[in-house]
Amino acid sequence: MLEFKNVSLSIAGQQIVNNLSLKLESGENLCITGRQGTGKTALLLAMQGLLPFDKGYFTIEGEVVNKMSAAYFRQRMCYLPQSLELPYETVENWIDGILDLKINQRKDISKEMIIAELQQSGLEESICKAAPSSLDKGSLQCIMLAMEGLLKKPILLLDDLQMGREIEYIRRLNHDGVSAIVVLQDESLVRLFDKHISLDKESV
Repeated sequence: MLEFKNVSLSIAGQQIVNNLSLKLESGENLCITGRQGTGKTALLLAMQGLLPFDKGYFTIEGEVVNKMSAAYFRQRMCYLPQSLELPYETVENWIDGILDLKINQRKDISKEMIIAELQQSGLEESICKAAPSSLDKGSLQCIMLAMEGLLKKPILLLDDLQMGREIEYIRRLNHDGVSAIVVLQDESLVRLFDKHISLDKESV
């Protein structure tokens, strides 16, 4: 379970959320909406312990995420930032780089499993030979979602969801207990989520 308890957050003197309280059970999804500059990305960063809350706290399974514990909890998160600048020649090199990370080295993941997961997220095997710089943002997000499907990290943070098709994949991850917290630009998709925070209206 994830919980915001009486959380307030401000950036450069601008208040983003005030006294926010919300619980998200395992396998539930939360979306965050708001105009550009309202602090959607900042809220995701604060959940990772990369920005301090003014007051209140954010917990994972009852444990407070703070400066001391943040590094541990980030190992349980898959974070897809708004923009990806990748120093890899091919998608295959990128995937190898993810699996070579120390926190992922215990995972027994074969090439066949990777290809199957990419196909589940709507991609062809041939994308492995493509340069990440040649792909659109939606395709890059689908690749990261496929890796989350293999790594099974319990918390997915996705900044700026691109396409509705990705929500179907996220719902499949929910069956493994994954909770997704997603920044949305298209408010017509809000109805597909269990919980909603609007930074325009400062409401839940």
